[in-house]
Amino acid sequence: RYSDSSSSEQLQRDAEIEFYSKWGSALRQPIYSLRRINTFALVWNAECTAGQALGFTMEAINILLGLEPLIEVKLEVSNANQCHSELMKIGLPDSTIAAVDRLIDKQLPTELEVVVVSHREPGRYFQFVRGDHYKYYIGRSMFETDRIPPEWVTPCNKLDEIWVPSSFNVETFAASGVERTKLFTVPEPVDTNLFHDGAALGHDPEPESASFLDSLLGLSSRPNSNAKAKASEKKSFYFLSIGKWEPRKGFDLLLKAFLREFRFDPSSSVLLLRTSPSAEYRSIIRGLRDEFEAEKNSSGSPFGS
Repeated sequence: RYSDSSSSEQLQRDAEIEFYSKWGSALRQPIYSLRRINTFALVWNAECTAGQALGFTMEAINILLGLEPLIEVKLEVSNANQCHSELMKIGLPDSTIAAVDRLIDKQLPTELEVVVVSHREPGRYFQFVRGDHYKYYIGRSMFETDRIPPEWVTPCNKLDEIWVPSSFNVETFAASGVERTKLFTVPEPVDTNLFHDGAALGHDPEPESASFLDSLLGLSSRPNSNAKAKASEKKSFYFLSIGKWEPRKGFDLLLKAFLREFRFDPSSSVLLLRTSPSAEYRSIIRGLRDEFEAEKNSSGSPFGS
């Protein structure tokens, strides 16, 4: 499975991963008990859908699963049964869906004051939160462009705090009129049981989409078994992109930048694209291919030098 030079190190990593998976939760419990917050409870009011707001849904779930050992927390959704069905569509593990169901059904201690986080587009902050008995009101959102819609500014300024995932959004929200003193950077969560430097490349669950992109652009969008072996030998660098194929995600810029920088050199890098392009965006990719071919023919290299 591994080359001679790396087998010992990889076997040690595998052992560490196995140990952490088996005993990690028990080892963390004493730390959690020392850091646990007992002065207030948290209600996380969030989207729960497999549709347009899937990104918000997954972020909320991952944040809550990380917070649960540290604070009394409840998930508040518009419709619990619909939420369960939507999560089944996504294909989440049964254990994750069960954890979400538990957080929805949870009853918070009545003696604790409540802080609410509304995890939605700011225009929807006040549409779904139930009651007005909260001690503190926080909004969680994000936006990829250099400004936010004007109608979002007033809802943001009515809240006590606005949590955004990066300093970029601190600047874009503030430049649009949101009070800077309300803006705080709270990065997105990372599941370190899944994403870590010892993780192995698995099989591609969407080979048809990947093959389509391979043939369309003439590049290796995912590693096959031979590519994996060559990557190990030549120390290739892997870039991972996960997201929906829509213009605001900038996948066209990603592909252009990758092709311009590496020029089909498989020993330099591999681009892993985790997505399923729709018919609409496959058409856009074809446009990229035509642009790529024209510039390659005129300059001798993809998208210029």
